[in-house]
Amino acid sequence: RHSSIAQLYEVIETADNIFMVMEYAQNGEFFDYIMDGKMYVFSMQIIEREAHHYFAQIIAGLEYLHSLGVAHRDVKPENMLLDVHRR
Repeated sequence: RHSSIAQLYEVIETADNIFMVMEYAQNGEFFDYIMDGKMYVFSMQIIEREAHHYFAQIIAGLEYLHSLGVAHRDVKPENMLLDVHRR
């Protein structure tokens, strides 16, 4: 359990599919957030502050995974989810 990692509750495997029951991320993918232009563009200082905020969360989550001996092999905005608490 880590505040920057979506909780995996259950994995269900059928003959044809694998289903993962995860914590709900209400605000979707980080990629969509970036592409929709929702990052603040009022000034470079605000963009840098927001980028720092997200980068710190990503690093904290990866650091936690690495401390458990887990490596995430596909780190990209499409694989990062935003919950209701996103800025």
